[in-house]
Amino acid sequence: MYNKNFYEAHFYEAHINNTQAAHTSNQSDVLAKFSTDNNVQTRRNVAENRNASPDTLACLARDCDDGVRWRVASNPNTSSEILIQLSADFHSGVRWGVATNDNTPPEIVAQINALEAAFQVMES
Repeated sequence: MYNKNFYEAHFYEAHINNTQAAHTSNQSDVLAKFSTDNNVQTRRNVAENRNASPDTLACLARDCDDGVRWRVASNPNTSSEILIQLSADFHSGVRWGVATNDNTPPEIVAQINALEAAFQVMES
């Protein structure tokens, strides 16, 4: 049976979590808590938050959602070690995030560019 109060409360909680995770002034321990939230948008907001710690970003780099991993790859707090791991991601958007991150070693950027060029040749 549909429980209106349950769904309204769940929606409200998810909205609050999304808002807090996106707020740039949140402390890294609060963001670490939200990084394991069931709501994918909350995890995406944490992954793109510039106050997210490298440890939190390392955990989110293993997320099943490619949108979360893309945001981790684009975050300036992501370590080069995590960026190297993400450079082999199946999704091209994640690899693009790695290639455009200033923390990515130049040789990894070159590898990604070569891979993308090979894919374009194969598609034509």
